[in-house]
Amino acid sequence: PWKAKGWLGYLADGWGFNPIFQVQNGLPLNLLTAGTPPGALGSSINGSGGTNRIDVVGRNTFRLPSTWVGDLRLAKYFTFREKYKLELIGDFFNIANHQNVTGENTTGYIISGTNLTFNSPFGVPNNSNSNFVYSPRQVQLGVRVLF
Repeated sequence: PWKAKGWLGYLADGWGFNPIFQVQNGLPLNLLTAGTPPGALGSSINGSGGTNRIDVVGRNTFRLPSTWVGDLRLAKYFTFREKYKLELIGDFFNIANHQNVTGENTTGYIISGTNLTFNSPFGVPNNSNSNFVYSPRQVQLGVRVLF
């Protein structure tokens, strides 16, 4: 709504600020078992050769932590002789450098003979920032000339 004149205008006018913030709920996680149950059950808890899940606990009962990423673009525009423009750009990706957990240990119980023991690393993160969306903090600088 305002414009400064002269050299002050080159410093105060023509700024651009463009934030992008992405938030996602945690993905579902199943509690699985490891080992072989005794007797006729064979290699799986449900006896049909399917996943090693405990039916009472249910499918997708647990969730990974939510993920979020904040990106920012800061730009400064300069105009020369009304037809030449210069743009200085700074892009900041994952500006807070937040660690996003994308995988956890899913083995909750270990079966050994007739013993069923709780696996204490269940739910411990084993993968973080595994794809390009959840990468570490990055800075990109650029210049654009319009004529």
